[in-house]
Amino acid sequence: MRGPDLSGWLVAKILGLAILSSWSGSVAAQGRRPEKTFGLQAYLWAQGRAETDFFDQGRAGFRPQWFWKREWGDASSWAAMASFEACYQGRAHPNHGFLQAGLHRLWARYGSARGEVRLGIQELNFGSAMILRPLQWFEPDRLMAELESQAGLWALSAKHYLANNASLWGWSLYRSKQVDLWTKQRSVRDRPEFGARWQVPLSRGEIALSYHGRWAEYLSENSAPVATPENRAGFDLKVDLGPGLWLEGMWLEASQPAYHIKTICWGADYTVKLGNGLGLLCEHLWIQDSRGRGGYTAGQWKYPLSLADDIEGNWLWCWERSQSALFFAWRHSHGSWSLAAMFLKGREPLSGGQDCGPWRWRLLVEFQY
Repeated sequence: MRGPDLSGWLVAKILGLAILSSWSGSVAAQGRRPEKTFGLQAYLWAQGRAETDFFDQGRAGFRPQWFWKREWGDASSWAAMASFEACYQGRAHPNHGFLQAGLHRLWARYGSARGEVRLGIQELNFGSAMILRPLQWFEPDRLMAELESQAGLWALSAKHYLANNASLWGWSLYRSKQVDLWTKQRSVRDRPEFGARWQVPLSRGEIALSYHGRWAEYLSENSAPVATPENRAGFDLKVDLGPGLWLEGMWLEASQPAYHIKTICWGADYTVKLGNGLGLLCEHLWIQDSRGRGGYTAGQWKYPLSLADDIEGNWLWCWERSQSALFFAWRHSHGSWSLAAMFLKGREPLSGGQDCGPWRWRLLVEFQY
């Protein structure tokens, strides 16, 4: 099987095309006064068990953010963003804590009417599925996560916009640290990763094809890590026919040792005209890998109590293990402050993490400036 490095020429062409189209979209140098903004996010997070230890662990941190943008001509612009995060996390049993600090985002971007190029620590996210996402390639399980922010990736990415509103994406990652959600394998840090995406609008939705290749550390028969070429391809389709409908799938294959995954997810959502509008969502994921096959079913409802309050409930079922997970949340916002109270039970989906067992509670307080 061809390794992912052989696909780099395709991504290089996409990146080069986007760079050339961005530069060609610029006009005569007519610099304007730059736009500068500063933001700050501070948060306090706590978790505990409802039946045993009331408090289990907690986390407090802040993220200052600086953004700069300068228009250049009628359709071109330069932009940059820097964000730093520092937090302290502690556990009650055993009683210990630790301090973490590092860059959260650090990128520079050039854009025009024809495309954009971005370099630095950034976020990559795409796909049509909402909960059980086959194209969740660059982030961990987030359904039951409170801080909705993906860890940054060192990447060079580009987008080229075509005449029919279609877009061609390309990216290259370097020294990725995250463990993949689907394979649970870490990337080989000294080898770059490449990917591409072609997205086309429809009359009532969009359709897209995606690819990503990397070298990953799989375990051999004697449990020694082996650098293995891994390729994955995906597709996603979303249409609005009254209810929203979507279809998303992925094929993944690795060699030495041989391993494969095939997934497909279909789902629908609809807002019922009940009170302020009751949002309903349902998804089903079918998955087959080298060890066997299984499936997940997920349901979700959301209801806005007011402009400042909303409630949400999620239910997930794993057909292979005959296990379920429940998740309820109430969120309140007031100016720069927000509060979220969550209650969950069962194993978090797809993560393979420890079963939550008895009911857990989570509380998050955020301040945004």
